[in-house]
Amino acid sequence: MSTSRYRTIVLASAACLLLVLTFAGTAAARTLPRGLAIPDPGYSDPAAVAATIADVKTYLRSTWVRFDVFWKLGQPSAPTAADEGYDEAYLANVASACAAAKAAGLKVMLTVYRTPRWASQADLWNSPPPGFAKGVYQDFYPPRTGALDELQAFMTHVVQLCGSNVAAYECWNEPNLWMFLAPQKTASDSRFAARRYRDMLKHFKAGVRAGDPGATVVGGAFGPYGPNDKWRTAPQRFASQLKALGGASYMDALSHHPYQAGTSSRFAPDRMPRWPDRAVSLRNLNTILKLYPGKPVYLTEYGYNTKDCPGIGLGVGATRQADYLRKAYAYAAKNSRVKAMFWYLLRDEARSGGWSTGLQTAGGTKKPAWYAFSRQARLSLKASRSKAPRGARVKLSGMLTWAPLGGPTETVARKTLVLESKVGSAGWKRVRTVRSGSNGAFSTYVRPKQTTRYRVRWAGVTGSTTRRVLVR
Repeated sequence: MSTSRYRTIVLASAACLLLVLTFAGTAAARTLPRGLAIPDPGYSDPAAVAATIADVKTYLRSTWVRFDVFWKLGQPSAPTAADEGYDEAYLANVASACAAAKAAGLKVMLTVYRTPRWASQADLWNSPPPGFAKGVYQDFYPPRTGALDELQAFMTHVVQLCGSNVAAYECWNEPNLWMFLAPQKTASDSRFAARRYRDMLKHFKAGVRAGDPGATVVGGAFGPYGPNDKWRTAPQRFASQLKALGGASYMDALSHHPYQAGTSSRFAPDRMPRWPDRAVSLRNLNTILKLYPGKPVYLTEYGYNTKDCPGIGLGVGATRQADYLRKAYAYAAKNSRVKAMFWYLLRDEARSGGWSTGLQTAGGTKKPAWYAFSRQARLSLKASRSKAPRGARVKLSGMLTWAPLGGPTETVARKTLVLESKVGSAGWKRVRTVRSGSNGAFSTYVRPKQTTRYRVRWAGVTGSTTRRVLVR
């Protein structure tokens, strides 16, 4: 190879590398829009809806909110020549909540699922999942093919009621899991659930388009894990089946729930899932995305339990939940196709063994993750002197504050903070814990023996700038 050609190749390679690094840096610096997934904001109680929206927009500074609509509640009766069977009061409450959210500046996504009894494929009731009675209706059985025109009409009706207040409609929830679509396969069809979901998605999209041609139709909503048995399909397999069946043409955007299934303190957001061939987390999200090139992606559920929960796995504790929340949003932001990620839930479930992924406890106490989600907690730190004799007493003090959207700054009381020190090029070392008082203030004393830098951290949430004390 000639010297001139070698030089050209090297320079071209360097230019390509610089371009890649430039784009990588741009993606990493992107702020990913945040959403809250709230199954029911209290549809029948306007005051509860208003309080929820204030939490989501004013206090947590969210961009999106995701509400659930149960088809079985919105259309509990089969349509007849005289009546469509809609529960107009329920649907009016849904529309009102969407209008209030839009008025507050939120983008709204509605997720529609849960089959009504009259629309359910009744022959499937005779082969129920373990633990369920034979021959008894459950809302996870899919709609029969003959009822899909009614699903389409229902969606048109919902969209017309909600108007421009809803930006996106998501078809079903986790259709690769029996809890929402059962069974996943039958003796005669190994792709039964994917095939039926494809048909549902087709009618769903047609219904949305008839009501609002500009609304986004979101498909997929894949659950995070499946062992590929009769009842649960791995998200990557279900996504592949749906793609092969032509499902991509019936959605404008793709959605997935990239929980770390079976999570523990070892499974940070940037780690591969415990079962990478049967689960899709943030780390291996591209195993699904590559099947749907060009589709925008919404991660419509994500979270970590603070306590153990049979539904998703082990708890990680409140501090690690906040830390993982920050890291998850930063990691997901690196993928430019991801348009938003929704945290599930706003508040823990009150039932025993329920989900504890909330930013608040069931009783309403704010967890550290609340402040981490809002990104508005601030820690100040000052030193009583910037220069001091060796071993002299130096006071370190500061304030822990937080600011709601458009409101005055508030102090954050009674939080445990960690004081750390650093000498020269050595790493940061823990000195002691301090606690913010009732007014958010904290103080402590140190006696540095050599020039030292200090900082204070609220573990999992935020940290202060550093303060250097020069020891003469």
